[in-house]
Amino acid sequence: MANLKAQEKSRLAYEFGHLVSPFEDLVNYSVPPPVGDYRVAVAKVQAGLPAFEESLLGFSTFANDVVFIAESLKIRVLLRQHLISITDDLINARLDDDLSELQSLYEDLFGQFRSSFFELLDQFPIEWEPEIFAANTPFTAYIRVKEAVSSARKRMHYFDSYLKPEFFQQFLADLSRSIEIRLITTPGNKGYGVKSIEYVSNVFAVEFSDYQLIEVAPKTIHDRNLRIDDIIFSLGPGIDRAGFALTNFGPTDSSNKAHQEFDEIMKNGTVVHRS
Repeated sequence: MANLKAQEKSRLAYEFGHLVSPFEDLVNYSVPPPVGDYRVAVAKVQAGLPAFEESLLGFSTFANDVVFIAESLKIRVLLRQHLISITDDLINARLDDDLSELQSLYEDLFGQFRSSFFELLDQFPIEWEPEIFAANTPFTAYIRVKEAVSSARKRMHYFDSYLKPEFFQQFLADLSRSIEIRLITTPGNKGYGVKSIEYVSNVFAVEFSDYQLIEVAPKTIHDRNLRIDDIIFSLGPGIDRAGFALTNFGPTDSSNKAHQEFDEIMKNGTVVHRS
């Protein structure tokens, strides 16, 4: 039987990102938000907390007699402590007259909170397993790939000769703007590759803090691969075609040598856009 916990973990990471998006907005505002916005963000997250904790409990339950209560409890405590920290340590810290300082302090606080969440999530003993999607299951395939991408904490690299504009909205829009993004594709034409995505890539380069679009020669890459943090995934026909035909998606060789090969591809390419 396939181990679905890796997929559940990615789904939970995605739900976490959705839950704390009001906090992420506070960090990303170009103009420091007023104190009232912090209170609104707390209220929004509190409203979504019960549903998230229910998902967390489901993820923590591996079998009737195997429930990782301690690990689950640590995450619940972390969430509630962060809510308290915002109200007690920041909102009531008399920083109304220095909103830039308030935003800077909160950026540090949120960064520590986010890192702590993923460190606790990694304490659950699970691993990714390959999965084969039958033909005519594109939505199922999309959800699985989305879950993998959404689990990125450090970096998301995508190697695809036929990269298309739809990729940005479907898979990058919900990622943290601090994650390292590398998109590696060929020169292409109006339908795919650099020539088809130049405009949207340039827009994304402004918003992400560590973004690069890298152009490589067509002979350089053939297979489609995702690199999520330190795991390399194989994705046969590419993200936009996954599930339309028989698709094998899952972790592949993630050895140091494999990472070096992908690093070499990027090193020898041409950076078209960067943050």
